[in-house]
Amino acid sequence: MHNGLISVANLSSGRGDTVSQALQEISSDPSYRLVLELLAEGPRSYTGIRSTLLAHDPAPSEGEIDAVLRKLASLGLVRKGPQWTLADAGTTALRELDYLDRLPAAAGAGLAARVAQLNPGVAHPARRYDYWLGGKDNFAADRLSAEEFERLVPGLRAGVRSNRDVLRRIVRHLAAEEGIRQFLDIGTGLPTADNTHEVAQAVAPASRVVYVDNDPLVLAHARALLTSSPQGRTAYIDADLREPGTILGSPELRDTLDLAQPIALLLIAVLHFIPGDGVVQPLVAELVDVLPAGSFVAITHLTGDFLPPPVVQRHEEMQRSGRSDFWMRGKAEVTGLFDGLDLLEPGVVPPTKWRPDADTPDYDLDVVNGWVGVARKDA
Repeated sequence: MHNGLISVANLSSGRGDTVSQALQEISSDPSYRLVLELLAEGPRSYTGIRSTLLAHDPAPSEGEIDAVLRKLASLGLVRKGPQWTLADAGTTALRELDYLDRLPAAAGAGLAARVAQLNPGVAHPARRYDYWLGGKDNFAADRLSAEEFERLVPGLRAGVRSNRDVLRRIVRHLAAEEGIRQFLDIGTGLPTADNTHEVAQAVAPASRVVYVDNDPLVLAHARALLTSSPQGRTAYIDADLREPGTILGSPELRDTLDLAQPIALLLIAVLHFIPGDGVVQPLVAELVDVLPAGSFVAITHLTGDFLPPPVVQRHEEMQRSGRSDFWMRGKAEVTGLFDGLDLLEPGVVPPTKWRPDADTPDYDLDVVNGWVGVARKDA
């Protein structure tokens, strides 16, 4: 679970998703937010709230003020007592609204409109992954979805860390041992420690990296990913894995990578967001087809191979109800993605078993729940 490219349905658990439901309501009328900001300063009487709102131009009617307070209370953002007070969910909603306000400016010219389309009430794999790694670039819907998966698989965060660790080991191996100087990282996710360009350029400063993702929040933070060494170069493409032609034909890719020289294609914890038996094989094949000889393909993929049958059944129930965007694949199907390529030792193995170093934790496989492989294209 490196990140995610595929936009998904609302994956909240259906319990306690007050903030994710409320953000759209708050955004629709400035009066909602103004009431929350007033109560963030301290408890207020109805008269105090009313007098403040009526001072605004245009001023809402008294009936509209009553409706705003009732709605905020029904959403669990405020509480009515001797005075109106802000609930914890209201504090969270305000914090996330402030964050949303800052994103267009952070994204810069040309990207603000795309970032403005972000829907914080819909969970996204990249933001959920960020939460599992201890990041702060996520919203209530992402956290609710992440926590439901953790209830399903206790210890899941250790598996997420093992996936991040194997990415680091793969990139380091390809740069240091295989001489790769170009990387195409599809499904980038939010910037964190040991991003692909940081690992590659620590070995070879002239390395070039193109990142691809479709989450507007990743877009807003793309500048952090574009901080390259002076000798190297990085670029970012806003695109979806399901449209490889868009990725391969983008000016950013063509201007950054030399398609006549070996490239490492990184598909780290992204293919399992594309549902369906056999559907990812042609996507991978289309990407691999343009790679020159001497290139490499690295894939990590979530699996249910190590999960007890009752857990697999509960996950299938989550899928049917729209609360899971994971499509788990078994070892045979993951191995088939490398058809026609020369697999490096030790083959397709759990992430903790792929060339571990001295400090690689040996987690139980029902925590890791993944397969990883790296292969060379010889012709």
